[in-house]
Amino acid sequence: MPHFLYTGWKPMPLFLYTGWKPRPLFLHRLEAYATLGTQARSLGHLMLMGLLVLPFGCSDAPEFRDHAQKFSLANASRETPIDDKRDRCRAFVNRSADYLVAACGNDGRFVYRVHLDPSVPVAAKYNMLRHAGSMVAMADCQQRFPRADVLDAMERAGRYLRSQIGPVSGQPDLRALWSDPQVEQDGRQPVAKLGGTGLALVALGQLECASTGQTPLDHLRAMGRFVLWMQKDDGSYYSKCQGTPPQRDDRWTSLYYPGEAALGLIVLHERDGADARWLQAARKSLLYLARLRSGQQQVDPDHWALIATARILPMLGDGHDAARERELLMSHAKQVARSMLAERMIHPPHEALRGSWLMDGRTTPTATRLEGVLSCLTWLPRQDEALRQELGVAVEEGIDFIMRAQHLGPAHIGAMPRAFGTASGARGNQGGDGAEARGRAADRRAREVRIDYVQHALSAVLQYEALLDDGGAPAARDDNAGR
Repeated sequence: MPHFLYTGWKPMPLFLYTGWKPRPLFLHRLEAYATLGTQARSLGHLMLMGLLVLPFGCSDAPEFRDHAQKFSLANASRETPIDDKRDRCRAFVNRSADYLVAACGNDGRFVYRVHLDPSVPVAAKYNMLRHAGSMVAMADCQQRFPRADVLDAMERAGRYLRSQIGPVSGQPDLRALWSDPQVEQDGRQPVAKLGGTGLALVALGQLECASTGQTPLDHLRAMGRFVLWMQKDDGSYYSKCQGTPPQRDDRWTSLYYPGEAALGLIVLHERDGADARWLQAARKSLLYLARLRSGQQQVDPDHWALIATARILPMLGDGHDAARERELLMSHAKQVARSMLAERMIHPPHEALRGSWLMDGRTTPTATRLEGVLSCLTWLPRQDEALRQELGVAVEEGIDFIMRAQHLGPAHIGAMPRAFGTASGARGNQGGDGAEARGRAADRRAREVRIDYVQHALSAVLQYEALLDDGGAPAARDDNAGR
């Protein structure tokens, strides 16, 4: 079966000796091919090396064979018709949705983790925060491409989620999502994570948009009051509530919980706009992050804050104070986006990793960064065209990587593996104590699938497809973006 990348040029067949047998190649852009970590920059180099240079990596592993004949969205971005891009996105979305629907049992609990090699055992742990996150992706999918089976699965997952939401001892007006050690099988004490309740608010709030009457508004308000209770005066948060009796705990800080909490409050505000506290607290959260990171050269890849920022910008209203806050939030979002770009891998060691954000080929770090920068592309103003263009290139290549990584079967169709593009090849010869053992462990986990791997990839592609539907390419916004 010939291996090729489509770039809009007429294919040029070549036969190169591989050590096993001659195989046909269709070569178009030679600078895109690499072997043994050496860039092949001319046809002469390829022939002198006498080695097969395969698109998407020098491997005959099934995951590469499955994707060998897919054109590269990144390399063909200008030549590929928008309708073809949409079709490819929608096929990806349908397979991802199929996987999550199949993974959601009759009791509403997901099959949390599988391995694409059935002989490899997986841990039996569960994570309610990621349960809620998977519901968020399904809700986004249902809003854009309604399906009866997705809605049914969301309702089942919602019932299970609500069964894990309960009161906070000593705080009768509050309700939180609890991580029960019997459910999560981690042996620890029950804990209410700020981010868990935030994402539960998003999941259940968006479920109400698709299927009303699933969760009483009073229950959502009680969850919102828990988030307010966890917020400090400066806008920061306690990360966990635990102990007997339950106490707020800030000894550990999560990068993602503040953005997840802010997004949950924003979704609650959309359903309960009469109570100004929800929007005020969300704005306070994001402004705290903006001030905390102001002036820093490099900041953490906080994609949840970018998603929440894009959602809150149109809600800020008019007036001098709102304009100042809007500018601060937009500046913070651009700071995070630029930091994401600064850590992005530009020259992968081999073609399989093209589009991966990081050298190790893990799919979720790429997907989450795509979620963040795609959120920015919905509001970036005209004067930031250079940043828009740089983000656009990263998005095209990143989406292509995520699409190539999706598992096409025969079992677990639509699954998203932990890593793609051979983790061992990405590491190269980085030595050090225990490096070989760590490498073997990473290789074993490369084909592991968790529901949040699927969740983030699905959400990223849905955002990308929505941008295509808005005009095909990220267009410049006017100076009143976000209003």
